[in-house]
Amino acid sequence: MKEISKFKFRNGRLYLFTVDRRQSPQICHLIDADALYGVYYSRSDNDIVLEICSHDMLSFGCYITLPRRFGYVREGHASEYRDFFFNAGWNAAFVEINKKGTCFTHR
Repeated sequence: MKEISKFKFRNGRLYLFTVDRRQSPQICHLIDADALYGVYYSRSDNDIVLEICSHDMLSFGCYITLPRRFGYVREGHASEYRDFFFNAGWNAAFVEINKKGTCFTHR
């Protein structure tokens, strides 16, 4: 993990943000509140804006400013890219389907 202040971000890349430098292993499924996956979009007034992000790979937010408590970062691994974007697409599809009232996910 590297300090955010010393890290060079690339637009469109997936990153894992944490509050603790030691939280660097690949996190596969559930993520606690001290870690966040996000796709870098831009900097705005010294804040980092994430195009899409998630704490748990189940719910996703768009164009969110990274909370300042996150101080460390690393780029996602290939498997994290795969899981993140698959889950983001799956989530978006279900949101759209449920808006139209044509799919029931619970019985």
